[in-house]
Amino acid sequence: FLYFIEENTPKTFKHRMKVEKKERRSQKQKTERKMKIQFSYEVRTAMAQGPNGIRRLVALESTIISHGMPYPENVACGKSLENIVRKAGAVPATIAVLKGVIHVGLSEEQLEFLGKEGRKCAKASRRDLPLLLAQKKTGATTVSGTVLIAKLAGLSVMATGVSAGCTVVATTLWTSQRI
Repeated sequence: FLYFIEENTPKTFKHRMKVEKKERRSQKQKTERKMKIQFSYEVRTAMAQGPNGIRRLVALESTIISHGMPYPENVACGKSLENIVRKAGAVPATIAVLKGVIHVGLSEEQLEFLGKEGRKCAKASRRDLPLLLAQKKTGATTVSGTVLIAKLAGLSVMATGVSAGCTVVATTLWTSQRI
């Protein structure tokens, strides 16, 4: 209690708040650096083409594959969505958490795995990601999980098959932040 009385001047309080903010920012950066993201070959190649020749990347959620339809229609739908993105001249980056590792861009085998697992996979929303990573579990990303991972991976465009209200909010927030 005496500590607060002695340092209750506005200058020292502001200074202490700045120091605490700086420490939180530093801790956040350390946490983000620890998060491993595995990129598919196709996504890595598109990212490596440089700013002038870069091919557009489109983040895709994976919940539509695991929870949207029964197998094998779900896998066919996922492949169809990726083909639509390719026909538009972009590179699809379907995002999922597989055995505790974030994957941006999935192989055909990984799409099959998600499709066969179906509802056994967790729905990986923004709030579920830390737990899935820590427990090395598999999860199909929802809109919020996909937006977060896409931002961390440097992707600025996302497409989804969902037309719920949360998608409108997420899109508005995402666009307004200029990722």
